Amino acid sequence: DAFLRHWYAGALWATLRRHPAFPRVLQMRSASADGGAAAAAVTELAAALTSMSTGRMEHMWSSVSRVRLPVKLVVGQADPKYVTINTHMIKVARDTSTISLAVVPRCGHAVHLEQPLVLLSQLLAFY
Repeated sequence: DAFLRHWYAGALWATLRRHPAFPRVLQMRSASADGGAAAAAVTELAAALTSMSTGRMEHMWSSVSRVRLPVKLVVGQADPKYVTINTHMIKVARDTSTISLAVVPRCGHAVHLEQPLVLLSQLLAFY
């Protein structure tokens, strides 16, 4: 639970913390909610975040212009870092007809939790 409190205290999650579903998200991810299975999940999450953080990943900017499959990028408007990164990705791509960007209003980093119907609508329109 201490890890979750620390994790969600970050600026990245400000809009999620204000969302009505946030208490439910915390409860579902809390170790005390299910007698320990969530504790293992939190440990696994911490390990994944440490090893698979975007800050640790190899930069693939030189590959963006070679993307030929359709790609839909969906970011929350209140997530400036990822809005900037994804906007830059569109500019780097030579053929932007294969890559499109949706910026979801009134939403931060957790689009799937904060605006699930908007995300679903974007995905259905894409496919």
